[in-house]
Amino acid sequence: NIFFGNDSNLDVDSAAGNCEHRFSIIEQGPLGAPGLMNISSDPLFVDPSTQNYRIQSTSPARAAGEAGTGIAVDHFGSARPNPAGSNPDIGAHEAP
Repeated sequence: NIFFGNDSNLDVDSAAGNCEHRFSIIEQGPLGAPGLMNISSDPLFVDPSTQNYRIQSTSPARAAGEAGTGIAVDHFGSARPNPAGSNPDIGAHEAP
């Protein structure tokens, strides 16, 4: 999951016990949403102003997702992970 660049006050506080964030990019930072392998860096979307939320090749989300989830394709049907044998990317879109 990627929680970044939202205009509203997004509350991703997992301390309340509602959910656990793992392998996510969370703008407020890993201390605001503790969990395994969370990061707070800019995900480097291609062009959020045109709703292109694919990640750039230099994104910290590249190969930073959780391995072994069984999710074989991304939101667009592209193979996941890419390249095969790596960890998947964080987010709904696997970088080409």
